[in-house]
Amino acid sequence: MPDAYTLPLRCLRFRDAFREQKHIIIFLFITLLLPLLRQNIKSPSLLLQPNNLKESEETLGSIRRPELSIFECHMILSVSILCFGTALILIFIGVTCYKLHIIWYLQMTVAWLRAKAKPAVRNAGAILRYDAFVSYSQHDAEWVEEILVPKLESSEPPFALCLHKRDFLPGRWIVDNIIESIESSYQALFVLSENFLTSEWCRYELNFSHFRIIDENNDSAVLILLEPIAKETIPKRFCKLRKIMNSRTYLEWPQDEERREEFWHNLRAALRREDY
Repeated sequence: MPDAYTLPLRCLRFRDAFREQKHIIIFLFITLLLPLLRQNIKSPSLLLQPNNLKESEETLGSIRRPELSIFECHMILSVSILCFGTALILIFIGVTCYKLHIIWYLQMTVAWLRAKAKPAVRNAGAILRYDAFVSYSQHDAEWVEEILVPKLESSEPPFALCLHKRDFLPGRWIVDNIIESIESSYQALFVLSENFLTSEWCRYELNFSHFRIIDENNDSAVLILLEPIAKETIPKRFCKLRKIMNSRTYLEWPQDEERREEFWHNLRAALRREDY
C-alpha cells in the first residue's frame, strides 16, 4: 500500500506522461481526421451557393416520395365509415327479411326439399291410417277436442282423426311429424280463425297440404270457418290459403244451434271416402 510520501511522485509522473501523449493525439487528429472532415462537411456559406443549391434540389428530387392512398391517410375516419356502412347494410337486410318473411320461406323450402327426398308414404290404392289430419290453432283446441273430435270419431262410420297434440311422435322434429301425418291422411281439415292466421305451425301445415294438392292434383283439403274471416284481411304470407278459399267451398260453423246438424252432415259428406 503506497504511503503519503510516494503519492506526489506518482502524480508528477502521470502528468508528464499525459503531456507526451497529448502531443501525439493532436498530431494524429491534424494529419488523419481533419482532411476527412474537410471532404465530407461543407460550410453553410458553400451550401448557399447557386451550384450547390441546384445539386441539393436534384438530390431531393431524386428521392421518391411515398404515395399513400386516401384510406391510409385517413385511417380512423375510413374505418369508422366502413363499420357504419356495414352496420346499415346488415340492418337493412334484417328488416327486409323480417318484412318479407324470407327466413320463414327458406325454412319452408328446406323442409319441403327434405320431405321430397324421403320415400313417399302415399301410394295409389294404399290404405292410410287417418281419414283426416286436423290443423288448428292451440287457442281453438277446446272447440276441436270437445266438439269436433267427439262428434266425428263417434259417428257412424267413425272417422279416424290425426291431432298433433295426441298423435305426433314425441322426440321427432315437428316438421317431420307434420309431413308424415299429412301423408298418412286422406284429407287435411283446417279449422280457420283469427288465431289460425297468427300461428306459425298452422302455416306450415297449410303449405304442406297445398303442396300435396298440387303434386297429386286432388281435392284433399276441407276448410271450416270457426269465425267469419274476410279474405282481404288474410296476411300475404297466407297466399296459399287465399288460393284454396278461392278454388273450393268451405263450411262455416253456425252460431245458430238449429243449423248445426246440417253443418255436421255436410262435414261428414266432405270427409267421407269413396270406399265407405
